[in-house]
Amino acid sequence: MKRIHVLLVLAFLVLASCSRDDKLSPAAWERFRVERADTITVSQRPQFTTATTVRLLGVGNSWTMNCAVMLGYLLNDMGVKIEIGLAMRGAASLEQYADWIYNQSRELYFYRFHNGEWEINNKERFTYDEILRAEQWDIVTLQQFSGRAGQYATYQPFLRYIVHHTQQTLVSRPTFVLNATWSYPWNVPAQYDYSSAAMYRANLRAYDQAMRDEHIHYIMPCAPAIQQLRQWEDVTGVDEADGAHLDKVGRYAVACVWAEMLLHHLLNWQDAPCITEGSLVFDGISPELGARIRRLAHEVVENRRTYFPACR
Repeated sequence: MKRIHVLLVLAFLVLASCSRDDKLSPAAWERFRVERADTITVSQRPQFTTATTVRLLGVGNSWTMNCAVMLGYLLNDMGVKIEIGLAMRGAASLEQYADWIYNQSRELYFYRFHNGEWEINNKERFTYDEILRAEQWDIVTLQQFSGRAGQYATYQPFLRYIVHHTQQTLVSRPTFVLNATWSYPWNVPAQYDYSSAAMYRANLRAYDQAMRDEHIHYIMPCAPAIQQLRQWEDVTGVDEADGAHLDKVGRYAVACVWAEMLLHHLLNWQDAPCITEGSLVFDGISPELGARIRRLAHEVVENRRTYFPACR
């Protein structure tokens, strides 16, 4: 097993409260909703080979970090060169991102997986545009704040604004991907009737609707993977004690989901390996359990349209 300091990386996650500057008025947001509805276009998948370095930007909060923290190591071990950037702010929602973009606010941390290791900088904050221009990103993932993920009314028009602004700012014309966040295993908010299963179903519906409305064809199906993994009675370490974030087994599972989506559905790479061909595991995960999780990730990705009919 390869020893990496994943927990040390996660310890740097900042869950600070988020300040705001001026906000667009509801009327201004509504004009954007109407005027921009038909202008969003989604680029084609980029062509990649084993010699290509993939550049992926994850936009979100600590949940995107949960998905990405093991991803670079998994892909590097399978011969894939990848640079990962994370636009990060604890508990950030799509509405907050839209406000920060509009105000050009320096509110975001920028974490990077570069040359095979994570670079964590919690001393400096950046604007969204500064992070966008740091690389010519090939793929951009987006997520809603976990507690609102099942409430589609909280997505718009902020998601549309973020996608449009990103397209207008980046020359690279990235492929957009939604990161379908999982339900809380306990301490579920009242809007989901305190039910983890109800929150899970609401999350699936909301992310599927977002794909339809924004013509985003790809999704990281993390929610169904975690939902199924929680049913394995012989497995512990899926969820952290806070009832929101993932523990090491859960983080490994969503990293495998992301890797499988990248390898077989986003990179347009002929003869790409399957995640089931991988072998890398991390401390606390046995080779046997790792193989089971990789098979689960492969199956969930293969059956993603069962959960998200709008996806490709």
